[in-house]
Amino acid sequence: MSTSPADLLLHPIRLRIIVALTVQQLTVQQLAGVLPDVPQATLYRQIHKLV
Repeated sequence: MSTSPADLLLHPIRLRIIVALTVQQLTVQQLAGVLPDVPQATLYRQIHKLV
């Protein structure tokens, strides 16, 4: 199953990750601190999809 670039970017959590990373460069651990309501496993999974 192929995911379009629009689908990748319009996912709510992935969009929040992208917005956070446009402000400053962050490690995954720092990003987890910026998005405390996102479980760490979900954060890693969504970053993997973006990469």
